[in-house]
Amino acid sequence: MTLAALTGVTGAGPASAMTWTHLCVDDLLTPYCALANGNGNQILMQLPASYTTNWTYPNIDGTTGAIKQANVNLCMQLDHADGDIVRGAPCVGDFAEYWVNAYDHLSHRTMFFSDWYLKYTKLQMCLAWNGVGLEVEPCSLGSNQLFGTS
Repeated sequence: MTLAALTGVTGAGPASAMTWTHLCVDDLLTPYCALANGNGNQILMQLPASYTTNWTYPNIDGTTGAIKQANVNLCMQLDHADGDIVRGAPCVGDFAEYWVNAYDHLSHRTMFFSDWYLKYTKLQMCLAWNGVGLEVEPCSLGSNQLFGTS
């Protein structure tokens, strides 16, 4: 499938509107949310709690931008050299930290395509929860790739 086929868009521009919120997937109807794990470490997932990390991200279908931790200069960044994990790293405007929002109208949730993969390999790889932390894997519309605020 192509990005346009999955999202209904033909191109992506810079993100124009962003909101601070949790970033969660549902596992058997239980939400797990992205938890910042410090500079250079893989982003983990946890049950929602009072200390769950807030993020800003491109929140309009087809927009591209960084997924950034609230109130600090750390972004979710693809670490291709370390097995395609997604880690927290200083925001520098690199393609490794840009994600394309692909809203799924059926589930009312969002997939995030890795802009690095789209640019350098033309492969569609998506942000995904692997049961512990975040990584990128081939896009499949699986529940571990569909993100929302809870």
